[in-house]
Amino acid sequence: MSKISNLEDAIKLKKIKQKYINQKEKLELDILMLQRELEVIEQQLEECNVSDWHEKPPMSSGDIKQIYEKYMKNEYFKKKFWNIDDIKDD
Repeated sequence: MSKISNLEDAIKLKKIKQKYINQKEKLELDILMLQRELEVIEQQLEECNVSDWHEKPPMSSGDIKQIYEKYMKNEYFKKKFWNIDDIKDD
């Protein structure tokens, strides 16, 4: 009878061991998947690490005036894109 009980115990231990092995493999797979997902997220964060416009100070009024004079008051700009004479004729 002792051989039978030892055999039953061995079968129970084998089932328990197999259960733990399956759980371990599942956890290792989950860890691997999470590591891959973390790598993707870190890559996306690195790509988005462009300096935000929030970090830049506002432009001074002198700079804005220079830009206006350079692009908006330029006669070429008026003739090329805003043909004022054509608008007045309409």
